[in-house]
Amino acid sequence: MRVYFEFMKKAVKNSVAYRFNIWARMLGDLAFIIMWISVWAALYQGHSDMNGITMQNALLYVMITQLLISCNHAAYPIGRMEGLVREGRISSEILKPYDFITRCIAEDSGQIFSYFILSGFPVFMITFQFMNIGLPIGPLKVLLFIYSALCGCMIKYFIELSFGLLSLWFIQTRIQPIFSFTISLFSGAAVPLWFFPDWLENIANVLPFKGIYFVPSAIFTGQLQGSQLQHELLVQGMWVVASFLLLRWMWATASKRVVVQGG
Repeated sequence: MRVYFEFMKKAVKNSVAYRFNIWARMLGDLAFIIMWISVWAALYQGHSDMNGITMQNALLYVMITQLLISCNHAAYPIGRMEGLVREGRISSEILKPYDFITRCIAEDSGQIFSYFILSGFPVFMITFQFMNIGLPIGPLKVLLFIYSALCGCMIKYFIELSFGLLSLWFIQTRIQPIFSFTISLFSGAAVPLWFFPDWLENIANVLPFKGIYFVPSAIFTGQLQGSQLQHELLVQGMWVVASFLLLRWMWATASKRVVVQGG
């Protein structure tokens, strides 16, 4: 494990080294939060609530979701895999004396952690204080939110890296736009599932993507309670295990037939 911890530390150091990128990310995150808050404030104009969701909860949902989106986007596993295959470096990675998938997880975890500390969390705190929104949940729910957010991050990462492994079959998958759109729609990143029509919400409920953004954000806003909260956390944990097993199966299968271009 010491080897993978070194990979994680190296990723953190690389992230800290480029200070301009840190400021650019902070400004970008702040701009997106302000944009989405303005959109939802306009939608709620003249209404105290919609579908039982108050404007304060909707704005807090937007802030939390944008924080999670920013942290998750710090890692780009599909692009990593496509680059390794296109440049012919994947074959050498397979021959090195460590597990390639674990290395990817360690490095990207370091990038996500450094992004959260240096950009995501400070921007959220600035926005939270500026909006003067009270914390809707207690310490226990905060811990459950952190657990849920970590589960959501793992679900997205494992599934995205699994899709990235398709590069070992197709060289150029061009699957990132489709993958991003699917996650944005069914995870509640763009529109909370509260406002979905019934047929679309039913589809979202059987997919793993709602656990990425909607569930943790709904926990933080206090909209998930009691048995429903327990159910969603259990389902999240099951999807973490299922997505990880999918990733390991994809890697075990893909690494037996490496097709590279370039090198």
